[in-house]
Amino acid sequence: VRWLINPEDTKWYKEVEKWLDSKKLSKTRHKHFKAYMTASRSYVIEDPITKAQFTSKVSTDHTGGAWRDKNLPIDDARQIRMVADFVQDELAQEKLANSIILNEPAMFGIPDINQAMLVRTLDGLTDADHYYLPGFSAVHGRTGELIAKKNGAANVAQFWNDNYNKPLARALAEFAARFGLTYDSPHSQNFLVELDKDLKPTGKI
Repeated sequence: VRWLINPEDTKWYKEVEKWLDSKKLSKTRHKHFKAYMTASRSYVIEDPITKAQFTSKVSTDHTGGAWRDKNLPIDDARQIRMVADFVQDELAQEKLANSIILNEPAMFGIPDINQAMLVRTLDGLTDADHYYLPGFSAVHGRTGELIAKKNGAANVAQFWNDNYNKPLARALAEFAARFGLTYDSPHSQNFLVELDKDLKPTGKI
């Protein structure tokens, strides 16, 4: 397993290194992937050779915004994996009408130090006919306004109320009704707005 280090972390990766030392395992750091920040601790990662893309979440003591320490313990990661399996099994029977759910197919853990790493696939986001706009970008003054005006909107706030807030409400209601689940801390980093190739929202989250 290649254990990934969050580039902003100054604390938790050191616990991993100490554990590797205790097991007489190599703690040599390698650089291979390209990575792109998100509005949370997750990074979008690309293999420069194969072009495979995924996101990864590990512990870090520095993130954007008010968060200062985002540890990822094993129990949290295990619960996420259990929910992901449950949701994907259900989706195999029938897809959702209002949203597309990204899978988190893998977690890795080091029980001795209670550290975990999660991997999320980006399958379904490489469709050439669609763009996927992060929720925070939809409400961003410059990006949100540009897309709203490209769609002929006179009122930017009303455009995103109709094309982000309301579709998101439908998606979350459908998710809760179908799976009996809801988010414990929903925010716009969790959601993407589907746009067609002309940047028109499709109504899907």
